Amino acid sequence: MNWDAIGAIGELVGAVAVVATLIYFAQQIRGSSRDSAAEYFTANQAIQADITKLTIDHAELLTRANRNEELSDAERLVFTQLVRHFAGSYFRATRRAQTLGLVAAEQAQLTSFASFLHGNAAARSEWVRAEKQARNNRVAMGMVGNDDFRPRIEALLNRLDAAARDNQR
Repeated sequence: MNWDAIGAIGELVGAVAVVATLIYFAQQIRGSSRDSAAEYFTANQAIQADITKLTIDHAELLTRANRNEELSDAERLVFTQLVRHFAGSYFRATRRAQTLGLVAAEQAQLTSFASFLHGNAAARSEWVRAEKQARNNRVAMGMVGNDDFRPRIEALLNRLDAAARDNQR
């Protein structure tokens, strides 16, 4: 056997090793993606359970707020914190889905939150007020970033509003 033949065999063995390594890495990535998706859905179930529990625990307050009834200062504070908690939960779930590349889950989170706001006028008003205040604070502190959560929710709300108007005709 000459050196050229030995070199060719070495190159062939090296190429097979590279292909085997790539297949191994692909399997590892696929398994990691499945684990991340499962983790996301488990965490999302916990978030939904938390939101449901808070809604049940504060059903009377939420109902009164959405009827535009007068709330005491303490009730207004609790209502404001509930809306912020709901918004924060949906925001974190949306970001987590976005980070994992779960496009359908990301859209589902946005749609769920927009539907919640669309069906709860007082919550929607509070969210709009809180978002304006937060945006002003971020600008004042020089923390303006590329946040697409708010515009995407507003676009969904506009579509829900248009659909509701069309259904009333």
